[in-house]
Amino acid sequence: RAVTRSLRHLIDPNPLFECRRQQLEYSGARGWLESSVVHLAAQRRWLTVGVSTSQDCGGAHWSTWDFFQTWNLETGQPENLLTWFKDADASQFNAQSGANGSLPEPLAEFVGERIGQGDPSMHLTHDDYVGCYGEGDPGGQEYMLRLNADGVDFILPTTWNGSCGDVFSFTFKELEPFLSKAGRAAAAQFKQAGSPG
Repeated sequence: RAVTRSLRHLIDPNPLFECRRQQLEYSGARGWLESSVVHLAAQRRWLTVGVSTSQDCGGAHWSTWDFFQTWNLETGQPENLLTWFKDADASQFNAQSGANGSLPEPLAEFVGERIGQGDPSMHLTHDDYVGCYGEGDPGGQEYMLRLNADGVDFILPTTWNGSCGDVFSFTFKELEPFLSKAGRAAAAQFKQAGSPG
């Protein structure tokens, strides 16, 4: 029930009405705003939901964005996966937007090293990354986090038009040097033989 309440904003018509009002004022056209669930996965005692939203509510261009939120099914509360890592600053956590906060520097460097390393048909090359996000440090990006079958995905958000973006998947074994006490406890649950997944 707690998860359902958290997602109830997806069927709230008021943002759509406000979007259409803004677009009518801006250009005389009818604006649009739509959200859909693009990812749903349960791992052990956690549920991860991914939602994609697109809108054209006036302004220079339409935009699209995604967010991923994980809930602890035992408590019904949002789980900030960033707290599973040492020295993480979780103060930027926003359950409604899916913002986890900035990765701690060692972890950011570790994830950033994957930029340009994967199969170019499936992942951004270094040149692609620069074309999409500029010359900034890849480790400095704000990644979205979601659970996978035996670890955590770090998601480089798409740009405003839905292009670019990338997903870097790591197992808990690979992430072990960066895990906090809470992260090690969670990882241990994934290792338990016979755990539902």
